[in-house]
Amino acid sequence: MPMQTLTQTPSATTTSVTTIALGTVAFAAGTLGVGVAIAVALAAATFAALVDLRMNRIPDEFVVVALLPSVGSVLTALVSGDGAARGLAVVIGGAVVALPLFVIHVLAPRAMGFGDVKLAVSLGAAIGLVDPVLGLVALCVASASTAVVGLATRRGALPFGPGLVFGTVVAITFAAWAERWLAW
Repeated sequence: MPMQTLTQTPSATTTSVTTIALGTVAFAAGTLGVGVAIAVALAAATFAALVDLRMNRIPDEFVVVALLPSVGSVLTALVSGDGAARGLAVVIGGAVVALPLFVIHVLAPRAMGFGDVKLAVSLGAAIGLVDPVLGLVALCVASASTAVVGLATRRGALPFGPGLVFGTVVAITFAAWAERWLAW
């Protein structure tokens, strides 16, 4: 499928919401490098989610772009001497979010597409830059929000990519809020 078809211009509302969400997450993530890495990953994942909404598929190109900032952050940390810990956190974050979806995909491939699993690896890796445990929060929020949309629209099958992006934004923002609130 040509990329031109997949990346039609998003609406002004979608662009505005995405920009606000990315700015919030970048601020919430703490350090500038981690914030930028997460914002770039979320930008790519948001476009993947938009394609998922329209076409019920998640393009690999966006999944790879969403993963690159986490890999770059680990490589940068390796140069500065903290790469092993950050690398482990990124791998654990990816696994925490993706493994449950992979199990669902293996048991019922029509219930969970493999694109969702790959996107979960990318977003989980980005979450791992903050705290891998947040992957559980993101996955719960993603599942709950997708279920609520399904119930509200009375649809049995929904794309999961938008829920994954939403869950990631909520988990990272919640972590920053909790850290600042509890620091008082």
